[in-house]
Amino acid sequence: MNTQAAPIFEEIDRQNSCVVETKFSNLGLYITVEAFPAPKCSSTLIEIFFPHHRGFILVDEGDMPIWLAQECFRSKYFLYQVTSGGWFSNVVSGTGFLAIAADSCKEWLVVTANECVTVFSAAEPLVRRLPG
Repeated sequence: MNTQAAPIFEEIDRQNSCVVETKFSNLGLYITVEAFPAPKCSSTLIEIFFPHHRGFILVDEGDMPIWLAQECFRSKYFLYQVTSGGWFSNVVSGTGFLAIAADSCKEWLVVTANECVTVFSAAEPLVRRLPG
């Protein structure tokens, strides 16, 4: 498998990062990540909001070893647009699994040291640091 992905937002130290909250409602999907902007800095909370998403999959990063070993994820970014080799590339055609999402959405991946969240959305996420 050859996964291709483009980083979005800014670099962080992913070593101790984690998804601290996911909130799903009719307004959209909110993902809050605790991250470290640089080694030995205090943590910051970053909110990723998908206003129009089709679905999402949250798994432990240990369950994605083949994907996360890909060269495109060996950076210090935590948010990517997956352009090939993601879920859509690995779905068996004819099963109906992700059929509508694959036709209408892009695939996004939030990578932390503890969890990964794949989101299927036609809209680019809105990302901001939370005050505090």
